[in-house]
Amino acid sequence: MKSIYRSLILCLAMLLSVQMVWAQGITTSSMTGTITDTKGESLPGATVVAVHTPSGTRYGTATNAEGRFNLPNMRVGGPYTVEVSYVGFQPKTTNNITLSLGDAFTLNVSLSESGTELGEVVITATKDPVMNGDRTGASTNVSRAQIQALPTISRSINDFTRLTPQSNGNAIGGRSARSNNISIDGSNFNNNFGLGTANLPGGSSQPISLDAIEEISVNIAPYDVRQSGFTGAGVNAVTRSGTNEFSGSVYTFLRNQDYQGTKVGDDELIVTDRDYKQYGVRVGGPIIKNKLFFFLNAEFERETTPGQQRIASSPANPFGSANNVTRPSVADLDRFSQYLRDTYGYETGAYQGYGFENRSNKFLARLDWNITNNHRFTIRYNQVEGYGDSFMSGSSSPITNFASGVGRSDINALHYSNSNYRNNNNVYSLVGELNSSFSNKFSNTFRASYTQIKNFRSSEGPIFPFVDILKDGQPYTSFGYELFSFGNKVDDKTLTITNNFTYYAGNHTLTAGVHYEDFRIANGFQRMGTSYYRFASWEDFVGGANPLAFGLTYSLRPGFEQAIPEGRFSQLGIYVQDEYAVMDNLKITGGLRVDLPFYPIDLLENPAVSQLTFAGGQKLNTATLPKSTPLYSPRLGFNWDVKGDRSLQLRGGTGIFSGRIPFVWLVNQSGDSGMLQITDAREGAQVPGPFNPDPNFYRPATPPAAGTSVPSVISATSDNFKMPQVWKSNLAIDKLLPGGIVATIEGIYSKDLNNAVFTNANLTQPQANLAAGTAYPDHRPIYPNGNARFINRTASGGALNAIVLDNNQEGYYWSATAQLQKTFANGLSALVAYTRSQAENTYDGSGDQSLSSWNLTTAVNGANTPELGYANYVIPNRVIASLAYKKEYAKHFATTLSMVYDGSEQGRFSYIYSSDFNRDGANADLIYIPRDASEITFVETTIGGVVYSPQQQSDLFFQYVDQDDYLSSRRGQYAERNGALLPWVNQFDVRLLQDFYVNVGGKRNTLQLSLDVLNFGNLLNRDWGVRSQTNQVAILTPANSAALPNAAPTFRLNADRNQPISSSFRNNLSTSSVYQMQVGVRYIFN
Repeated sequence: MKSIYRSLILCLAMLLSVQMVWAQGITTSSMTGTITDTKGESLPGATVVAVHTPSGTRYGTATNAEGRFNLPNMRVGGPYTVEVSYVGFQPKTTNNITLSLGDAFTLNVSLSESGTELGEVVITATKDPVMNGDRTGASTNVSRAQIQALPTISRSINDFTRLTPQSNGNAIGGRSARSNNISIDGSNFNNNFGLGTANLPGGSSQPISLDAIEEISVNIAPYDVRQSGFTGAGVNAVTRSGTNEFSGSVYTFLRNQDYQGTKVGDDELIVTDRDYKQYGVRVGGPIIKNKLFFFLNAEFERETTPGQQRIASSPANPFGSANNVTRPSVADLDRFSQYLRDTYGYETGAYQGYGFENRSNKFLARLDWNITNNHRFTIRYNQVEGYGDSFMSGSSSPITNFASGVGRSDINALHYSNSNYRNNNNVYSLVGELNSSFSNKFSNTFRASYTQIKNFRSSEGPIFPFVDILKDGQPYTSFGYELFSFGNKVDDKTLTITNNFTYYAGNHTLTAGVHYEDFRIANGFQRMGTSYYRFASWEDFVGGANPLAFGLTYSLRPGFEQAIPEGRFSQLGIYVQDEYAVMDNLKITGGLRVDLPFYPIDLLENPAVSQLTFAGGQKLNTATLPKSTPLYSPRLGFNWDVKGDRSLQLRGGTGIFSGRIPFVWLVNQSGDSGMLQITDAREGAQVPGPFNPDPNFYRPATPPAAGTSVPSVISATSDNFKMPQVWKSNLAIDKLLPGGIVATIEGIYSKDLNNAVFTNANLTQPQANLAAGTAYPDHRPIYPNGNARFINRTASGGALNAIVLDNNQEGYYWSATAQLQKTFANGLSALVAYTRSQAENTYDGSGDQSLSSWNLTTAVNGANTPELGYANYVIPNRVIASLAYKKEYAKHFATTLSMVYDGSEQGRFSYIYSSDFNRDGANADLIYIPRDASEITFVETTIGGVVYSPQQQSDLFFQYVDQDDYLSSRRGQYAERNGALLPWVNQFDVRLLQDFYVNVGGKRNTLQLSLDVLNFGNLLNRDWGVRSQTNQVAILTPANSAALPNAAPTFRLNADRNQPISSSFRNNLSTSSVYQMQVGVRYIFN
């Protein structure tokens, strides 16, 4: 490994010395075109000078032998003034040119000879972001004008990436949010470690203010090989710069509980205190005119949000009487809390009516230095420090998880507030970039960035074991220190270095580059660090009975001092490309990128694990990391201006894109090796004894020697594992219609080449197929009972899960989009698009721990052999539309009205059994939907105190199937993973800006009032914009699992809010179903 590392560093140094990359980049724009005379003959040596009017920044070059010119690495935005001159010809000036991030502006100019009567000077400028010769794949640009005009309450970049038609929330281009690569000014701005579902660092805080953003671009299939690090989309944003004029803004945004709706159809949303205040200031200007500029931004957020919006049941509000009334009663929860206070001195906190708190402080500073006309340097620093409260996790991993729909966060349970946790999030980022031009043939960009993310969890509750109390086999309430928060902290350091060089050779733009990134992560994680108990009932808990399950993680260091597992991942990418202008109206781009991932860290081998033999004779070594295998990414794109006038454009391409996995999956291997800490997880007869309030009561007196025992969870990685790769292709046609409207039809197809999957190497072969040799139609494999399903067990005879990260090649995505859009002269725009899409895979990429990543994947034949199923982050149909209109009037007023419409199915879900039907340890078994009553047998059950006979349950079950469109279409078949769809929802978001302005000293000073309304339809009608949730996805409870596979299974009908299931959906009684308003006041001077 060390020799490989030295070789890579040497290679990197050599490449940096060569200095090779691009025309336009992820932080800049560019300008290109041809200069001719009136006869169409090229004018080699013509001078082209572009001046960024606000800052006086000059970009100059001369045309080549073909009359072409290239101005690379230009400031995004504008306006620009461009002057073209040539000896013996009359010069021509073009004004008010605006450049977009990552796009090349095309400017073709025809000059007349001097001494002749000045006739028409022909200028052809491609201003439209779609009808652009450099556009090949699917992409979306969001300008500063759109950022300012379109509605947003969270003021997040994510509110604008939704304008991409092929997106669904933060999932873009048929991949999960974890598969995107987000950069700010070219620096890595991802949630690299991958905890939770957030795609950005900073937790509940937005890591950068919208007031600091100049432009955002979303690229799904960019065929320039410089862009990588994603299999979904590359999301790039650049920050604002100062100019020759001082400008700035002071602003505040406010909302509280009176600014939100309370009507969700016929239901009433409980109003709890909500208070949001954001204060900010930005200012930019010259330090030295035309030479050195600054931009500063500071922003502060203070927010109190509703926490628990469900309530305990009572005689006045019995369970099932409303969508937010839970099964636990007020009397029980008060009694439990009092007992814990009196007996142990433990304070549970409230169980309803409490709020959450979020805070953040942001700061950003940027300097832009025009060293000379050919060399420009930028440096930017920003930070955010904040925290946000969250509900406890619903997972119990490595203890067997509760099935979906019957967990501790479901309507059947209600936990106490001191079992929640607080995420403390801090992000610090520094990036510097040097852009240089050398004559009219060469340009270079060098960029280096460093980002540190420091997160840790805390809780208002005291240290106390975490306890689940069950009732009738399902969670009832929970209390204690949150399962995954004790000692939970992350220190994530990312270094990236990029050097890009461009050589302009006639009709060829030759590029080459190098990109190096290094990730160093330390993660303190002691799941169940304060111990965990699961009791069948409250009576068992107080009566001293043994729990159903017990868990504890403890350090192996002296004195049980916390161990901090570490991980490191590095990658070196080199790439070459030729952008070839075959003709004036045809451009072909071809290139090859090679990324070499490597792992410059030595993990510890656990001898006790190495001596074990797993399924198929497999051996696992906790020190083994993947081999350094090159990832090749060839790409080819084209753009054909069919008529030569940018009225009809055909574009597309094909290529391979390489991404990354959440690094928590790799760090798991260090933490679960049994060399730093041990997780002792036991169920059934192996539990050590009754409850004890001392979290360490069942911990050994002294730490065992590392390597002498096997942990209950082993995380390993195949040495052949490769980072995710997909092969993407797209084909699109763009047509310019009357009125400047651009119509687009675009198709995208991608095929998984390397997809991450998890398997449990310690599972034995299934015992037999269900009801083999009988007429019963479900013959899925059934594993042995209890811990007999494991090949190896822990020293106490407990469960031993050995989860291996590996690859498969199963999965695909396709989408077809029809879109109309128009860009207006004032920078605002309108669009409407419809996208039809589908994606299937064997694993959705969810889960933070290796075990939960494995056992949360729903399947028929078990989690070790998942079938190809629908991806949960891709919906079949989506319509997105936006419109903004601005009107200035009466010399002192301006009004802007904008709207965004988003309509789609709300998501996908799976129908599963309520327990581990096939006994593989994963509560994620897809149901078989019987064709008729002859294919299912019920046994008597009691729901809400009423006894239901087998016949009654059968009748109720098939009534439920009949009312469910999905289930009724799958009679006689298995349910598909994520095969069912939540209903369609329409959401309109509206923004109103009212400006009052006066000119002072020739400068406009503006007082701006704003009103943002999310889910505007609900403001007009309580039934509009209401979201849905499933009533119960685990609709059948297996009654005789222990008797399988030799007998036909029997079932009980599951309940929905203390009644037999009867309908699939109900209104989602939360703030997502009601309107929310936010008001703002802003003073602007420029």
